[in-house]
Order: sequence, then structure tokens, then C-alpha cells
Amino acid sequence: MRIDLLEKIDLIKDSRELRARKYEIDLLDLFIRYLNFEITSEELSEIYEDLSPSKIKRKNFENLDLQGIDLRILLNIASTSQDFKGIDRVEIFEKCKNQDKEKIVKIATCNNLANWNIVNKNYEEAIKITNEGIGYARKNSSIDALIYLYFSKFLACYRANKDFEESLTATKVLLANILNKDLQFLIIKKIKNILGMN
Repeated sequence: MRIDLLEKIDLIKDSRELRARKYEIDLLDLFIRYLNFEITSEELSEIYEDLSPSKIKRKNFENLDLQGIDLRILLNIASTSQDFKGIDRVEIFEKCKNQDKEKIVKIATCNNLANWNIVNKNYEEAIKITNEGIGYARKNSSIDALIYLYFSKFLACYRANKDFEESLTATKVLLANILNKDLQFLIIKKIKNILGMN
């Protein structure tokens, strides 16, 4: 993601309309600093609000056509805050899922929205959303995204007293095929805790 964002900055810098693209450059710079842990989630929200005071408002949010970078930032804000400028996090999640053409934002949104539904015991909705996200992740060939989504689906099915074996098996198979040992350990530990295997 960082490489992709840096490439976008280079393209914008090469543009003849540099002044018109300043907003996008500022957003990309902000998001990269956030990804590099140079600023906190709270600072991300505050700086983004300063950068977009007239663009995003409660009354126009539903009809706004936002850029991918706006949606990526809003997704991260909604993941840690209840709202942004009075716009509820679920409405932000829905905007990110339905508007963005970049599969990576749709995938991340599906995972966040599914987890929000699990926390709020809306298990059927969580299962539906994870299935949608799994479809996007398969098309995007994103193994990490598939792990998170199948794990969320397993958790939602388990909590809803539905058959969870398929999603649990898929999670374990995918984990066995990644190099990230920390992620393997973390998810396996969570599975064991959920199933009471410790």
C-alpha cells in the first residue's frame, strides 16, 4: 500500500495541474504518515478534518463522490471512532464499501463492518458481509484479507450457533500457507481461545 501511495504522489507531482492536485498530495502525505505510525488515529481525524472542512459535511455526505484516498482515510477513522463530523461510522463503512472501485478498500471495509456487526451481535449480517468481502478478496488474490475474512466468518458462525467448520478449515489452510508467523500465531491463539482449547 505504501509503494502504491508513493507512486501516486510521483504521478501527481508530474502533473501540470499541481495546484489543483495539492489537496490529493496533502491527503497522500497524511495517510503515509499514519501508516508509518508518525501520527495517531486521533491526529489523523483532526488533520483530515482541517484538510477537508468544506468538502465533507453531514448534510452532503450521502451524495458525495469521494476519491479513493478520502475513503481510505475515512475507513481508518471509522475503525477507531464512533463518528466523523457527526457522520456515524456505519454510514462511513457503507460509503467505503459501495463507492470505492479499489478492491482493497472494499475488502478492508467488509472486514471492519463484519467485526462491528459481530461486536453488536448481528451475526447474520456479519456472515453476509464476510461472504461479500471473500468474493472481493478472491478476485484480488489477497491471502491476508482472506484469512481475516474467513476468521471473522468463523467467529460469526460460531457465535450464531451455525456450522463454522468450513470457515474454520479455510482459515487454518490459509494460515498454513503464509510466511507471516506472527499472524499465524495470533489467529491460532484466538481460535483456541474461542473454542476453549487452552
